[in-house]
Amino acid sequence: MTKPPKTCDMDLRLAVTAALLSAGTPRDAIRHEITLDSSSSDGRADMVVALDRALIGIELKSGKDTLARLPEQRERYGARFDKLVLVLDVLHEPADYAACWALGFDAVRTFDGGTLRESAVHFGASAPWEPETYRDSRRFGAGERMAPHAMLSMLWADEALRLSADLVQAGIIPASSGDQRYRVIPHAAEHASIGQLRPRIAAALRSRRLNRWEEAFWTNFDALTKEAA
Repeated sequence: MTKPPKTCDMDLRLAVTAALLSAGTPRDAIRHEITLDSSSSDGRADMVVALDRALIGIELKSGKDTLARLPEQRERYGARFDKLVLVLDVLHEPADYAACWALGFDAVRTFDGGTLRESAVHFGASAPWEPETYRDSRRFGAGERMAPHAMLSMLWADEALRLSADLVQAGIIPASSGDQRYRVIPHAAEHASIGQLRPRIAAALRSRRLNRWEEAFWTNFDALTKEAA
């Protein structure tokens, strides 16, 4: 019997995007391929949901992927996002609760037969796209909790400068001694809280112009949605 072809990143990405929109997530809050540190090419988040109340990082693992890099990716996500969601092809589905817990994500969903479902071991909240107001301290060590500098590192230079100016105008931070990205980010991280930074970072990500990859994705998504209707 011929095995079905392995799923690819786009299969999962289309399904997750549809689920997010169905859950009422604003379209502009759904971002794809967000660089985790815009001063380097050191990793990207597959998908980010940028809400004022929470930043959600979504990692996709298709049938063509492996889980080898997952611990490293989880650590980088953990410093930047309120909630970490892992979407796995059924090929990678954990065998039991312990294996699922060891993945270290807040919610795990399985892509199976073209649809998303809860993991067979029923791990995570019933609504993976809805952010909780806390992080499970048992799962995240001291070095993996959200860090203002890491959160700010997702911003481009012009976004970081605008955010810094907004914080200064609001009286949250003192004026910076420089107007370069490498100066304003640590300055803002030192003086502003995560609660003060989160909605500003989310707004910057929502208003960021779509790159060519995202434009192509949404064109494809809209065409497929129209065709399905």
